Amino acid sequence: MGQLRIKIMSVALVTGIFGLVASAASEPYDDCILLVTTDPARAEIEALGWIEVGGGAPARHCRALALLAQGAERRAAELIIEIATDDRTLPDEVRSAMLIEAGEIYLGLGETALGHSAASRALQLAPAPRAALTLSARLKAEEGKWSGAVSDLDGALADGEPDAELLVLRASARLRLGERAAARADLLWATEIAPSMASVWLERGALEAAIDDRDAARAAWLRAIELDHDGIVGAAARLSLQKMEAGN
Repeated sequence: MGQLRIKIMSVALVTGIFGLVASAASEPYDDCILLVTTDPARAEIEALGWIEVGGGAPARHCRALALLAQGAERRAAELIIEIATDDRTLPDEVRSAMLIEAGEIYLGLGETALGHSAASRALQLAPAPRAALTLSARLKAEEGKWSGAVSDLDGALADGEPDAELLVLRASARLRLGERAAARADLLWATEIAPSMASVWLERGALEAAIDDRDAARAAWLRAIELDHDGIVGAAARLSLQKMEAGN
């Protein structure tokens, strides 16, 4: 399940929400977010001051991300949910994106019930459901509900261009359901789209190991390690390879 759990992105990468709407607040928001990446405690203070002078949703969101950067994940998610709930002047696309962001934080905390609530509300608002369905799939995978995860990923993949990460996620879920042929098809497709994506090779190794092709599994995991030597995926591939070689 580890590779199916979403990793909370660095705060520097979780800031596109208010870029979805043109706003006079965009410059102070960008400045506040930049401060989050360098001094989150100071950013929280600045955001609170901005809130007091009418900074509205952008100021509140910056404060939430500052809290997230300081390790207050649950409080950050609660504040983001509050913004999406309270501020009906925001476009549905923005509110949906915020709910997904909060759901991802809850997923990282293992709070899947709260994550499902956020995903469900995001799906109701989303003009394009891919992100909300992907979050829902990850939550279900975290709970071991593999069939539900596959169903959500079917919907996510139907909503737009093929996506290698989604194919890898679906392959992982299918493999756990024993659907090896379907998992292989997804992984081959993902390899065509993103041959240098380490997680593709991590899952290919798992698939080959499941059918007891140790040589193919070893080659796939070594490729994952090569592509992500010092990263999370590389570490997972290294561990899987060690377990196989040890006969576990």
